[in-house]
Amino acid sequence: YVIVLTPGGSFLGYRNYINEKKYEMLYFLEIDRGTERLQIIHDKVTGYKIYKDEKFHQNFGKFDDFLVLFQCNSKTRAENIRKNLIDHDGASFVWTTHHKAVDENTLLKAPIWQDDQFNMCQVLKT
Repeated sequence: YVIVLTPGGSFLGYRNYINEKKYEMLYFLEIDRGTERLQIIHDKVTGYKIYKDEKFHQNFGKFDDFLVLFQCNSKTRAENIRKNLIDHDGASFVWTTHHKAVDENTLLKAPIWQDDQFNMCQVLKT
């Protein structure tokens, strides 16, 4: 695995498929401290949706898609953000977790991130 961090909280994750085809994914990391109203989070996701629609994310490389990872200050906050985005057009590319689930062993390789279908996912598949 290779992780490339960029200013502003985005990073690229790399892994190889079994057939050695290179797979790249772009991630935007949001550290949520619970200080912003849920409407502000909703508006941020609207901004990311505009990025996707206008293909702004391709300024980072030849990416078809990206994910936004929200690391929240509590499990309740992560759940509230997820519920707030249920009907949002950008909900499908937002994953949430809480800070107590995150450490050097889980951040990328453990199913600590919840997607828009409330499934637990991991960033890098092994």
